[in-house]
Amino acid sequence: MSDTLNKKEMKQLAKLGKNIIVSLECDINGQGIPCRSDRLQAVKDMIEYLKIHDLRIYETDEASYQVEI
Repeated sequence: MSDTLNKKEMKQLAKLGKNIIVSLECDINGQGIPCRSDRLQAVKDMIEYLKIHDLRIYETDEASYQVEI
């Protein structure tokens, strides 16, 4: 991958960024933190965001991830 993102990647990043923000803003339970399903969706979107930047994400077990730069 080059150091410059193409238009398709920029569009994907913008969409993922908005989705991440929306997921983390949800506070339906009134506890000051997003509900579990929104937090997990935000993490999935963050992983996709990082992959666009050619970072490799490894699931080491059900609860852990490793990022390779």
